[in-house]
Amino acid sequence: MKCSICILHHPKRRQFIPYLLYKLGDIKIFTDSGQGYFNNCIEAWNSYDRDALWHLIIEDDALICKDFYNELDKILRDENIVYNLFYENDKVFGGVAVCIPTKYIDGLLDYSQNGYNRKVFYYPFDSLIKKYCELNNIKTSFVVPSLVDHRQVDSLLKNKLGRKAKSFIGE
Repeated sequence: MKCSICILHHPKRRQFIPYLLYKLGDIKIFTDSGQGYFNNCIEAWNSYDRDALWHLIIEDDALICKDFYNELDKILRDENIVYNLFYENDKVFGGVAVCIPTKYIDGLLDYSQNGYNRKVFYYPFDSLIKKYCELNNIKTSFVVPSLVDHRQVDSLLKNKLGRKAKSFIGE
């Protein structure tokens, strides 16, 4: 499995970065330095390793399971599926950690800039990913038990507080 990984970060959550680097190793961090959440997401997705089969973005409020890389290696088997490593319920495609086959990323980025009307509909980027997958008949799959959980902190996007994985492997 070849998977590039990065962290999507907001400066208000800098206290969580040491934990993530401890759990994940030395990986790229994309910090919102004023470009805004949406543009930071685009930069992070566009950073994928062109030689990798997968690209995973983990948000800075994630809790990471024990033995993360071995668990990730067990699930990344089908290069046609977008894997969501956080499962809350069937109605929410939460973006705490989403892993996309790299063959889909350029199309996703094009859709985010040209096909997705952000002026009419505002969604977090994870909802854009879900919509792109639906429009292009790309299968998505939740990983249960989840490999990540959502840290119980205030949302920067005004989402509900208290998002929690239904089943989490644990730290």
